[in-house]
Amino acid sequence: MGFPDQGFLGMGNTIFQIFFWGVFFFIVSVFFTQIFKNVKEKNDNDKSEILKRPATVISKRIYVRNFTTYYVTFEFDNNERREFHVSGDEYGLLVENDYGLLTFQGTRFLNFERI
Repeated sequence: MGFPDQGFLGMGNTIFQIFFWGVFFFIVSVFFTQIFKNVKEKNDNDKSEILKRPATVISKRIYVRNFTTYYVTFEFDNNERREFHVSGDEYGLLVENDYGLLTFQGTRFLNFERI
């Protein structure tokens, strides 16, 4: 006797299993998509040539969560702007309106030398 097996919260095992596995595969696919994107960006940067161009520091910003990410925007002589992720040390040394020679490879910041 007793109650028939109705699964999790009386909804039946199949509904719970479909929801559980759907959420699981969604999370796994987001995780692997991000890994694929990061590997592709690294490979694209590695294939790009190293460029040195005169540029001015236009702005600086930080993004804080569990860690801090630093960004600096540079403007080239042709008014083109590019934002780069930089280390905390580089961020601290750069000041808005600094003018110098920016060295970068694809989307990867390499160096900035003041002129």
